[in-house]
Amino acid sequence: MRFASFREFRNLLDPKLEEVVKFLTVDVTSTLRELTTGLTKISFEDNFESFTVEVTLASGAETEIRNKLRSQDIPTQRIIVRGGSGSQDIVDGDTQWTKQFVYLKNTNASSVTATVLFLR
Repeated sequence: MRFASFREFRNLLDPKLEEVVKFLTVDVTSTLRELTTGLTKISFEDNFESFTVEVTLASGAETEIRNKLRSQDIPTQRIIVRGGSGSQDIVDGDTQWTKQFVYLKNTNASSVTATVLFLR
């Protein structure tokens, strides 16, 4: 997004009405229009540092997943955004999450495939 630089009125003791009207109708209106357009098109990934993986977890198994956060911070949250039957049985693994890997475990009796979103 590019924003027009605003006119400075604080240095003027008596700004002309035409200058104020132009400021409000041109500068502020165009900046608000561009800001509104930009904010309505922002995606979840644009707003949060995150990564998404599709993973198949075997029954009772813990799976190692590479941490893909740009900052290499340890993710703090995970959300299962798409999953089949049994995806509710996916839990954090027994192994501590690190800057390199996160771990998930499937407690279901059969294998489960799910798309998981990890957030910083």
